[in-house]
Amino acid sequence: MASTTVRVCDVTVAFGNCRPLDHVSFECHAGEWTLVYGPSGGGKSTLLRAINGLCPPTNGTIWTLGTCIPGRSTAEARRAWRQIGTVLQEIALFETKSALENVELALRAVGRDAKGARREATAWLERLGLADKLHEFPCTLSGGQSQRVALARALAVNPRLLLLDEPTSALDQHTARIAMAALKEFVEHGTTVIMSSHRVDEIARLCDRRIEISAPEDDAEGSALPKDTLRARRAPVRPTGTLSSMTALGARLRALANSTGDERRR
Repeated sequence: MASTTVRVCDVTVAFGNCRPLDHVSFECHAGEWTLVYGPSGGGKSTLLRAINGLCPPTNGTIWTLGTCIPGRSTAEARRAWRQIGTVLQEIALFETKSALENVELALRAVGRDAKGARREATAWLERLGLADKLHEFPCTLSGGQSQRVALARALAVNPRLLLLDEPTSALDQHTARIAMAALKEFVEHGTTVIMSSHRVDEIARLCDRRIEISAPEDDAEGSALPKDTLRARRAPVRPTGTLSSMTALGARLRALANSTGDERRR
């Protein structure tokens, strides 16, 4: 049986009286692609942030790559983050870095040398149709192009776990198919993919299982769902206060780069 990559145990995330996640439990395994879907504002983004440690649970525990949230040490978090590729809805690119440098920074943070990082970053950006945008800065890129840079950054590090929040929302059909083909390759080589999307009909056929984030009033007994679908209850109101994606990911990349440098000096 494939090893468990993520275990969500009776997790609730609350912001005051708002509970975007309410008593959610499920497991994901190596080489498994899970689709998370449901209404906008229903808690999909909060779930992915919680698994990554950007939004720790109010109650319950999450085991991510062998580390427990809450409670893991900074060193444990860094070890886990080196093995996770993340794409958030809010495209968190460094505005003062080019598209190529944004991807290189992630590769350097996980230990690639400068030459290898440049080569791999270039290859992924070219694969996603950005060969002519390598040296462009985020302010000059369209939404879809920025999303492709973020996706290239997540894939380039060859992660054990991919957490993708609407990664194809700004992509055209052709580019979305290229991205999905790349994800399929990762899954076939043992990567766990947890991905939210509103393109359920298009993506469900590629996935091994589905998790529907549903409102309490939708949990009526006897409702028909595919056998591979789980349901997670949510509160009907989404919180307005969230952690800044740019601040969180920026701090994480800087921490990883610093810790990698410390290890090399030792």
